[in-house]
Amino acid sequence: MTISQFDKTKPVITTVFVVKQKSPITEVVYDTDGDLQMLGDEDSEVEDAMVLSLEQILDLDKTLLDLPDLELGMRYFRNHIGDDWQDFKD
Repeated sequence: MTISQFDKTKPVITTVFVVKQKSPITEVVYDTDGDLQMLGDEDSEVEDAMVLSLEQILDLDKTLLDLPDLELGMRYFRNHIGDDWQDFKD
């Protein structure tokens, strides 16, 4: 499933670093529970978490539309915005 096929109101777990400090999103997780996580490089704690809609996240970073198809349990990373997304090999 591509990011554009998800409901735009789908909740996305992110961090204050991404939202308030404009840290680039470098990791995307579509966990086995069906939750989306879009994170930066910072080490974060639970209190740093924020929940936005997918539409709000895409407003912050339209390059997320370039993600490969997501399946449950998939994790992708990139070093910089504009780099190709790579999947984690667990």
